[in-house]
Amino acid sequence: MKVLTKILIVLAVLVVLLGIAAGVLYFLATTDDNAGKYEVEPSTDIVEPAVKAALTGQETEITQDQINGFFSYYIQENGLTLAGHRVKKLYLQLGETPGAVSLYLVCEGLGKDLGITAQGQMIYLEAGKEFSLQISDMKVGRLKVPASWALSWISSRLPEGMEAQEDTVVIGSQLLRIPLGDLQASLSLDGFRTEQGRAYVRVSGAVEALQEYLQKKIGESGLGDLLSGFGISLP
Repeated sequence: MKVLTKILIVLAVLVVLLGIAAGVLYFLATTDDNAGKYEVEPSTDIVEPAVKAALTGQETEITQDQINGFFSYYIQENGLTLAGHRVKKLYLQLGETPGAVSLYLVCEGLGKDLGITAQGQMIYLEAGKEFSLQISDMKVGRLKVPASWALSWISSRLPEGMEAQEDTVVIGSQLLRIPLGDLQASLSLDGFRTEQGRAYVRVSGAVEALQEYLQKKIGESGLGDLLSGFGISLP
């Protein structure tokens, strides 16, 4: 009887300790020290320098504010999910050394808004037109988690065009297109690099966008029908 009592006491202590540990982990994971920071208004200001880059064929600088404004705009207009959880905020901070970045995102989980931070190295692979983000440090709230563990957990539930490989996230080219208002055409990212807190891009697709824009305007004006009457067709 005494042995059984001791076993029950040990089990009870273990349950209490596990409960305390789970409570501590929950507290750490759901405590977001960045809550309320990094507020950015939705913006498409990134389109102007992107179009400039596409028209000139030259590398053009885009600012951190333009990048984050576009993230906010994209989430507002299209929505974004991560492993089935709705993403409410995505913020990118550019480091001083080439490729160094910090990410902060807020997504729904555990009945609350979770703040996730990550630091790593981001490079653009021109051959496949895709980003590679290698994560060196990752936290959910205040809880530090191994990047490889977190990515393996979400790998099967990433959006189409994204994949996880150990501690690295690869973002495909289909997710790297910049919309141009109500035009079907979009700009394609051909090059990207960062250094000293700045980003530089090379972009293509301006010719197709310009053709579509002109066709639309000519169609609205009725000039297209007039030209057709003279046997002139537009490309």
